[in-house]
Amino acid sequence: MITPNLYTNFKAFLKLFCENQGIIESCPTNSLSGITGSPAISMFVEPDGNVELIGTYDKINLNFFRNIAALAPQSSIPNLVF
Repeated sequence: MITPNLYTNFKAFLKLFCENQGIIESCPTNSLSGITGSPAISMFVEPDGNVELIGTYDKINLNFFRNIAALAPQSSIPNLVF
């Protein structure tokens, strides 16, 4: 869904996203954060707002937003207590 030329506009993207569900991902600027890897956290957010940590992993990218593998658990940043 991240390929911009698949959609005529944002409304078309949002329609497809809502129909198929998806993941919203935040990406820190590595040069500013000092993070050299690509860590990720999987969480489940329930309708009542309860958040459950599912797991962590490091993404291995072929290029920007094109993941080719993942290593679990993540090891690119110090472990945090969640």
